[in-house]
Amino acid sequence: MNLKRILITSFFLGSAAVLVNPALAQPGPGRGRSGMNRQEFRAQRHAKMVEMRAKLLRDKVGLTEAKAKKAEAVFAKYDKQHQDNRGKIRDAHQRLAKLVASNSTSDAEYTKLIKELGAAHDAMHSIRKAQFAALATVLSPKEEAKLLLEMGRMKKRFHRGKGGPGWGPGAGQCDGSGPCGRGAPPADK
Repeated sequence: MNLKRILITSFFLGSAAVLVNPALAQPGPGRGRSGMNRQEFRAQRHAKMVEMRAKLLRDKVGLTEAKAKKAEAVFAKYDKQHQDNRGKIRDAHQRLAKLVASNSTSDAEYTKLIKELGAAHDAMHSIRKAQFAALATVLSPKEEAKLLLEMGRMKKRFHRGKGGPGWGPGAGQCDGSGPCGRGAPPADK
């Protein structure tokens, strides 16, 4: 594990969390912009991810119904571990951001949190490794390769949202001005 890479990533993520925090005004206690609490939002997001993954297995990877069901069972087996570990990573990032924001000089605390974050990332890699070893018993190497490529594409789409690349409102939702635009259209001559 590259400790320097984790430290730099953690620093930037912590800095971003400190800068973004005041902008996250919530409509009610424990509620986000959508009005859902975190658990509801995560459950909804997980359900959407499972739905997209099932569609990907059948449509993009081209698995038969029987193979797709087996692959879904493998994913389901590891989903809880994956979610728990993501929570540990998220928690460690938040605590690291708070430590940076407090301008602490405690090297021991920084070291402890960085090691905790590294261990959580190592655990995530172990979970993924076990998951793909289990998938290898279900899928052919070609199907596995297709799955890996399509999962990478799905991850990008899932994090990007419906609109398009970047954080803007997306394709077709911009009038050409404001933060989403590229300026006004050229005037006709």
